[in-house]
Amino acid sequence: TSRAAQTLNALAPDEAAGRLATLEPKIPSKLLFAQATNQRVQIPVHKTIDVIDDMLDDLTLPSKGVQRVNSQAISYLKGLRNKLTTSPLAPGGARGLSPSELQKELEGAGQVISSIKARGGSGSGAIKSTFKALMDDLDDVVKSADPSMPAAKTLLAARDTFKREAVIDEMKEAIEGATKVLRGQGANIQFNSNLV
Repeated sequence: TSRAAQTLNALAPDEAAGRLATLEPKIPSKLLFAQATNQRVQIPVHKTIDVIDDMLDDLTLPSKGVQRVNSQAISYLKGLRNKLTTSPLAPGGARGLSPSELQKELEGAGQVISSIKARGGSGSGAIKSTFKALMDDLDDVVKSADPSMPAAKTLLAARDTFKREAVIDEMKEAIEGATKVLRGQGANIQFNSNLV
């Protein structure tokens, strides 16, 4: 390869990371979820409980061998269901989570999906459905809240910031995956922009 191509390959990962850094939110979602929690917001999670019940039915009805393959997803869903069904009642009588608890569960679902993918296991679709249900429950609260209320504004900002952070994290992973150190060529790297 030419010297120019080597130079561009060496600069690309840092340039891409620098661009992403400009997109990072000024206030992390974790802080915004904590602020909403301090404002005593409670998020009903009835959709999530219904989805978990459906997913557990799908994952536990097949044979023991299939259940074993899905064991990580089944274990996660059972634990989350137990937490949600024993959580305090939100306004309106549904089970609910504080915004900070919801944020931790969203992050946890993402970590379980990554873990299942890394092991080559199955069941990540059930976790993705549960993640979506958690987001839907959050969206329902945001949509039904009075937009002039400070807690509603904080919760909306927390939700939007969380989504933004998730996309930026995916982009960072793609950049890391597109960067490869070339064997036997010293510090030369190859950056495959098609993978980003």
